[in-house]
Amino acid sequence: MKSIVSSKGQIVIPASIREKMGLKPGDIVEFELINGKLVIKKTENPLREIFGISKGLFEKSSVELIQEVRGEDREEH
Repeated sequence: MKSIVSSKGQIVIPASIREKMGLKPGDIVEFELINGKLVIKKTENPLREIFGISKGLFEKSSVELIQEVRGEDREEH
């Protein structure tokens, strides 16, 4: 597969490769040159590593998180 480098140095990772790697918007990738070849590795979100934040935390809105902490039912409001 091929991709074109933009004037800003950006490239598009083909959808089939993103799917195989499990890449989603906001994921962090690491670039490394190994024997003259570019290798892209998916890395963990540093916030999840440092603070032990669960995956589900990033899937909720701030309102939902506040209601959860307060023990409020979403249908009450």
